[in-house]
Amino acid sequence: MSTGIPPDAGLEATTAPISVEFVGFWRRVAAFTVDALVLGCVGAALGVALGNWLVGVGQWGRLIGVGIAGAYLVPANSSLFGGQTIGMRLLKTRVQTLSGELLSPGRSAVRYLVFAVPYFCNGVFLTLRDAPHWVEILVGVVLGTILVIGILGNTYLLMFNRPSRRLLHDLVTRSVVVKVASPRTAVQAPVALVHLGAFAAIVVAIVLGALWLAQRVGSTVDLKALERAQAAVERISGVVAAGINDGTFTMSGRSSHVLTITVRVVNWPSDEELAAAAMVAAATTGCSTATAFDTIRVVLNRGFDIGIATVNRQKVLSKSPTEWCSGAVPGNTPSAGGVSTPVPPER
Repeated sequence: MSTGIPPDAGLEATTAPISVEFVGFWRRVAAFTVDALVLGCVGAALGVALGNWLVGVGQWGRLIGVGIAGAYLVPANSSLFGGQTIGMRLLKTRVQTLSGELLSPGRSAVRYLVFAVPYFCNGVFLTLRDAPHWVEILVGVVLGTILVIGILGNTYLLMFNRPSRRLLHDLVTRSVVVKVASPRTAVQAPVALVHLGAFAAIVVAIVLGALWLAQRVGSTVDLKALERAQAAVERISGVVAAGINDGTFTMSGRSSHVLTITVRVVNWPSDEELAAAAMVAAATTGCSTATAFDTIRVVLNRGFDIGIATVNRQKVLSKSPTEWCSGAVPGNTPSAGGVSTPVPPER
């Protein structure tokens, strides 16, 4: 007996297409950690092979790290390797465009640079000798903005830009990180206006804060004198780079005027006290200006930093100006390695 009802009625496929799944906070952090360990191993191996040379390179060593990390991340995040680094393969994630395609090598390179510039610039100190004060302020504001937006901004987006967790480099290149089981299809991942407002507020706060700080420091500290002191320390044989900080610290209602001399050396001095005394003498023009401070700290460093790997030995020596300069002979101080060299004249 025929009912007129097709035999397959009610048996239509009801399985919905697999939707795109964004990668959550912990999985994305775990993938980044794996990739950081991979790059760290490469950097450590390079340090074993070229450690002494890297020490002498100083801050320029970070460019080596930029190149190594780029050689790994740019191809891996592109269509050349399926949009997956080693960490992303282990955590079963991939990066793709909003239209569902894998990134071209060019777009992957832009994505990498947006991430790498603030990451590798973090901790870099710049010396702008003889530059006008407004140039120093402008450079400081620009660098501060890059660092805060690139590092704190990405942290903010990773935590609060849900559900897509798209970071700054994702926004710039219109990319998104998804679970590997997701179909290669177009995805909608708009950024809420509240996040854009937060970014704008961060930028405004940086600019205003940097201008206030630069004005305050410029009115209380002789920046040109600090630059001359820094140049004098850097002329000592065996010194790779130096930084000078003039600050006042208050503890338990008592203020202390402290000069901090941070020095990176090629070889660790055989006599730390003698080498540090040479740096104090150079920074204070043969100890003639040392008595302006209550305490003088010398921070000795030897090591290298290439961004993907850092090795550093450090020792802090802190004394009063009288203790530092009691044995100093005007016009003659030891070098960083303990060999006598003349004190550079003030410029």
